[in-house]
Amino acid sequence: MSQSSLARNPDNLVKEESRRSTRLDRSVPLIVFGQSRAGEPFVERTVSTSVNLHGCRYPSRHDYVVGTWVTLQVVGLNVEPKPPAVRAKVCSIHPSPNTRELQQIGVELEHPANVWGIVAPPQDWLGSGETQAAYARAAEPATEKTDKAEEPASMPGPKLAEVATFPSRSPVAPKPQAPALGEAHKAQRVVVTPDGLISALQGRLQQAVEKAVQTAVANQLDEAVRNAVAAIDQVRQSSIREIQQLAAAPAEPTAAGKDEIAALVSSRWQEEMEKHRVHAEELTERLARQATELR
Repeated sequence: MSQSSLARNPDNLVKEESRRSTRLDRSVPLIVFGQSRAGEPFVERTVSTSVNLHGCRYPSRHDYVVGTWVTLQVVGLNVEPKPPAVRAKVCSIHPSPNTRELQQIGVELEHPANVWGIVAPPQDWLGSGETQAAYARAAEPATEKTDKAEEPASMPGPKLAEVATFPSRSPVAPKPQAPALGEAHKAQRVVVTPDGLISALQGRLQQAVEKAVQTAVANQLDEAVRNAVAAIDQVRQSSIREIQQLAAAPAEPTAAGKDEIAALVSSRWQEEMEKHRVHAEELTERLARQATELR
């Protein structure tokens, strides 16, 4: 939507006629402090396309509203004293037909003055004493007439070819303080992990396992020996009873019969003893293998 000019009335026309001055096509570096249509403050760096005693025109990418006020700071001029920051009113907005180009903003200084650093201004810029007085008023601190707008620091800058936009300042969150190196080491020393506990107790666990295996094997061996002894004693008692039964027979055997009986008893005794000895050895070997597997 075009806002190419401010509203005109008879009083404005008279004032405009009385305040006209020669316009110069000059590129003057500017820093503009303003407020967008949405009410958000902004700071942008731009370059004027034309200036006169009463104002200037410059390109901008922001959405202005006619009638609002901005603060202008001229920078990059080799003049003394440095031009002060001045207030200006937005008088016209000229959108560009080319969407790639920025719109042109026309502003009118609150107090007409040569704040652009023009060394040899036109004659009509110096035509009255009011102009010099106006320049003196423009040199006053601009913060008294703005809503405490912050005056930018003077910074040298070469001739600019495009507009540079600066975001408004925002409070910087404090950086969290890094923990001291000593505290970090102390925290690392007290950290205990399951792997660390297992590693520390591994030797004790191994000793306990070996002791339990040895105890189990010894108990099984003792039990096997007791069983073997009991079996042998049982065979011995059985043999004694058989001998006693043979001795109590009614008919007396001959000498040859006695020898035969003795040989038979001895043979059976040897067989029983051999059988239990083999059984005991097999049991012992089996327990020994089990003990080896447990280890």
